[in-house]
Amino acid sequence: MNKLFNNHYNLFISISTVTILAIGIWYLTLFTSLKTENNKLARDLKSQKSKSTQAEKTFNDLASVKREWSDYNLDFEDKINRIPDISDQKRIFNVIFDIIKKSEIKVDSWSPSKFPVEEKTIFIPDTNEEIMISKYPIDIQIICTFPDFGILLEKLRSEDTRLSVSNVNIIEKGGTERQTISFIIYTYFQTALTLKVVN
Repeated sequence: MNKLFNNHYNLFISISTVTILAIGIWYLTLFTSLKTENNKLARDLKSQKSKSTQAEKTFNDLASVKREWSDYNLDFEDKINRIPDISDQKRIFNVIFDIIKKSEIKVDSWSPSKFPVEEKTIFIPDTNEEIMISKYPIDIQIICTFPDFGILLEKLRSEDTRLSVSNVNIIEKGGTERQTISFIIYTYFQTALTLKVVN
């Protein structure tokens, strides 16, 4: 009986040892590599989620930028459309002169320039057009009161075409309300540098 007990006991120890060794080898080889792979996949998943969140945020920001760009583009097109073609130069000079005359302001000196003081080329990507914006000065000297000059500036500001006023110089005449005022009005004109395609 002692021998049988020893065989069963030895068999149990042998099976237990082999089982523990098999579990140990499995743990060290297969389970550890699976655990490492699982940890790597978890890190990759977290990284991909982070990139996905960042891409979604960038996409939302891009939509906002696109709307903003569209608004700026419409505003820019409106400003460009307010600039008349160079062929309208004489008409625009006459309109400005008429505004001054209708304001019952005496024009002492009127000297529009035949040459631009500044030119800029603009490329419009939406239409593939290239235009040149030219800035022409008109040297003007008038005789009027300060309130009349203010009203004149308001009328010029409300004009549809793009104008700007600078270099205002007031020569005071003592004992009278009317002063001699010299200033420069800058008029802007556009010239198409590319031919428009007509459908």
